[in-house]
Amino acid sequence: MKSDFYDKSVLATATNTSKSENQDNGGEFEGTHFNSIFIADGLGSFVYPRIASERVIDFFKSRAKELNDVNAKGHHPKFNEVFKQAKEKLIGYANENMKEEDKE
Repeated sequence: MKSDFYDKSVLATATNTSKSENQDNGGEFEGTHFNSIFIADGLGSFVYPRIASERVIDFFKSRAKELNDVNAKGHHPKFNEVFKQAKEKLIGYANENMKEEDKE
């Protein structure tokens, strides 16, 4: 079932299995105009959870730096668009780097 909630998500899944290691990731950005912290769930049921969480954090940190560099008064980031871009980047990376058997 598709809904607006999931369309605005980077990725969503659920699992009841125990994970042998923590594959979550986090990062921070300290800028001139704002500070940010980022947290990404590694989604252990995904084939490459650590890589996925690292790539998402790296993307958000780079977007925060770009936003910090924008000095225009009244500039407001469109967070829905940033999340959409993160999702597209992650899917693109997976399509380029995953083996065919991993995509099933």
